[in-house]
Amino acid sequence: MNRANEAGLKLDIKFQPKQMELFRTIVAGQHRYVFYGGAKGGGKSKGSRDILITLLSANPGTNGLLLR
Repeated sequence: MNRANEAGLKLDIKFQPKQMELFRTIVAGQHRYVFYGGAKGGGKSKGSRDILITLLSANPGTNGLLLR
């Protein structure tokens, strides 16, 4: 996903298929809380950070919290 935020920073984030599925689930807004699990080394932390960065850059002035 290529996107420039308000500060002019270019984001070049590439999601893995499961990360994209999670991103679509979050954007759909059908669930208040979303849990994402799996094996060690599966990209959970990176995917979650990338999704948070993408959403925060798309919505300036919002705050986010990622608990791991």
